[in-house]
Amino acid sequence: MAHGRILIFVEDPGAANFIAPVLDSLTAAGWQITLSAAGLASTFLSDRGIPATVAPTGTDASEYLKDTGANLLMVGTAENPGTFAFPLTQAAREAGVPSIGFVDGPANAQLRFRGYNSDPLTHVTDWLMLSDDHTADLFTALNHPRTHIAVTGHPYYDIVRTEAEQLRKQSVAEHRTETLGVVPVDRPVIVFLGEGSDGLGMDIKRRSSDYTLTGRGSSDRRTEIVLEEFLDAVDTLDCDPYLVFRAHPKDPASHYETYIDRFDAVSEGGRPLQLLFAADLVVGLSTSLLVEAALAGLNTLSILPAENQKHLIPTVLRGLTPCATDRGTLQELLPRLLAESGSDRHQGAPASGPNATAQVVNAVELIAGRG
Repeated sequence: MAHGRILIFVEDPGAANFIAPVLDSLTAAGWQITLSAAGLASTFLSDRGIPATVAPTGTDASEYLKDTGANLLMVGTAENPGTFAFPLTQAAREAGVPSIGFVDGPANAQLRFRGYNSDPLTHVTDWLMLSDDHTADLFTALNHPRTHIAVTGHPYYDIVRTEAEQLRKQSVAEHRTETLGVVPVDRPVIVFLGEGSDGLGMDIKRRSSDYTLTGRGSSDRRTEIVLEEFLDAVDTLDCDPYLVFRAHPKDPASHYETYIDRFDAVSEGGRPLQLLFAADLVVGLSTSLLVEAALAGLNTLSILPAENQKHLIPTVLRGLTPCATDRGTLQELLPRLLAESGSDRHQGAPASGPNATAQVVNAVELIAGRG
C-alpha cells in the first residue's frame, strides 16, 4: 500500500490539543506528516516539544499545499475568521485533495467555518471529524451531510485518562507540594479555571437578557461575571478555602488584575492536570479543562451565567459535572461539593467513549480510501 502525505494545519491551542496525540499513530500507520502551525498553536506545540513548521505570512495556499506533496489535508478550526485554514481548504478542493476539518467540541458550531461570511459552511471541509454526537447533531442541523461526518471522540481524553491513572497513585498532599508548595492542610483547595470572554461566539460571552447571573455589575464579560459570583459565594462559606486561579492560554491572568489579589496562587502554562488533582474542587465555566477534570474523576462544578449555555459542556449534559446558573443554586452547590470531597474522590475516572486516537486514524484511512 502506497504511503500517503498529510498536511495538518492548526492555529488555536484547542485544535492542536486535539490532533497532537494522534501524530505518532498516523506516522506508525504509514503517513508522512507536515505539521504546520500559526498563532497560539505554535507556542502550544513548542511547549510540548512537538516540532511544527510556522506557516509564513502571505503564503500562497495552493503553492504551499503543492510544496508539501500532500494528498490529504487536515485543518483545525480557529477563532480567527481569516485563518489560513480556509484558503488551504479551497486550494485542496481545486486540486482534488480531500480535506478533513477536526472540531474539539460543540461551542460555536455555526461560526467555525463561516469566516467573514454569513453562511456557516462557507469554508467547510469535505469531511468533519468531531469529538461527540452532540457536535455532530449541530453540524447536521447546519446542513452538513451526516455521511461526511466521523465522530471519533477527543484524542486528548485518552491521555487524560492515562495520566489520571498515574496521578491517582500519589496522595493529595504530594500533589499540593509539587504544584503549590506548602499549603495549609486545614484549608480546602479550590482551583478556578479562567476562560476567554472574547473571540468567537460573542453573543454568549457578553451580558444579555438571557443571563441569570449578573455579577457585581462592573463588567459585561462572561468570565468576569461568573468570577464575581464565585468569589461572592466563597465569602458565604464557613471555611476559608485556598484559592488558585488557573489562567487560560488565550486569556492570561493579567486580564484579571482586579480579582487576582483574592487568590492565594496563580497558575499559567505547562500541563495542569496534576494541579487539579491537588484540589478539593475544580470550578469553571465551559473550558475543556473542566471537562478533562470530570473525566479524570475529579470533583467539578460548572458556573454558567445562562441556562441555555449548558449544551457547551459534555460532562454537564451527561450528569458528571454539577452546574449552577443562578445564585441560589451556586450557594447551595459550592459548600455541598466541598463537603463531599474526600480521600476517595480520585477513584475511577468516568468512561468517556472508545479509544479516540485509534478512531481518528481509522477515519483518516477510510476517507483516504486506504481502509
